[in-house]
Amino acid sequence: MSAVKFDFLARRIGDRIQHSRTHSALISVAKRLAVTLRYLASGCSQVGVAASYRLGSFTVSTIIPEVCKAIWDTLQPEFVPFPSQTQWKEIQNDFWRIWNFPMCLGSNLTTVQQVNNYRHSRARRIIVNTFGIMASRWRIFGRPIDCSPDNVVHIVKACVALHNYLTHTDAVNPGNISSLSLSLRVTSDDDEWGFA
Repeated sequence: MSAVKFDFLARRIGDRIQHSRTHSALISVAKRLAVTLRYLASGCSQVGVAASYRLGSFTVSTIIPEVCKAIWDTLQPEFVPFPSQTQWKEIQNDFWRIWNFPMCLGSNLTTVQQVNNYRHSRARRIIVNTFGIMASRWRIFGRPIDCSPDNVVHIVKACVALHNYLTHTDAVNPGNISSLSLSLRVTSDDDEWGFA
């Protein structure tokens, strides 16, 4: 992430993660964001990130979900908008047109089931490829995430929002990843995920 994008992101989420001074030293918005991005991008443990920033591991374990939630809440409306009913129809039609995978289950006929299984396998590869791209950018996905389930949801949402933010704001996009139509979308407020 470039310094310009980092500064822009820090300004956007600053109000959500700014803390008033207490008895201990204040941790700046920039340091909170840097700690979180380091954790997400490197795949290091929270203890390792805490040591590299000379912070307590408990402090880092509270910073990460707070910043991830702020990233999601700030970037989601612009970079991961919920699809409208019309957009869902377009996504459905694109899956049928490109991958021959309908948005329904197959019938009980053996040949039809085989065709459906083949199409399901092709559609599944899209999801696997999308996760591979996410895991290569955000190494946190390269190992089990050692957090509570609620914090894992915040981490995944933040990575999706950051991925779309970086993809859509890159002036130069090596490999033209965005042309693969891998923008990630959340399908509902109930944390169900979909990919387009």
